[in-house]
Amino acid sequence: MPTNPTPGITTVLIALGLLSCTGCAPRFDKGDRLQDEFDRDDAQCLRDNTRMTAARYGPSRRTDWDAYELCMSAKGYRRR
Repeated sequence: MPTNPTPGITTVLIALGLLSCTGCAPRFDKGDRLQDEFDRDDAQCLRDNTRMTAARYGPSRRTDWDAYELCMSAKGYRRR
């Protein structure tokens, strides 16, 4: 008879799953720009390239990272 994993193992597996998603977005060098300017450009490119889609448990956000990268590059940022 199969047993359920202990709560500790379940927590570790969930944490590993979440950590595997971090760093998925492209990162850019802001060069000599101020942080506020970078934040505005980043937010605009994210907003312009993220769509809400229907999902089984409610709306979900989908970002087109290739289009986001093109948007940031067009604003003069270099990918790290």
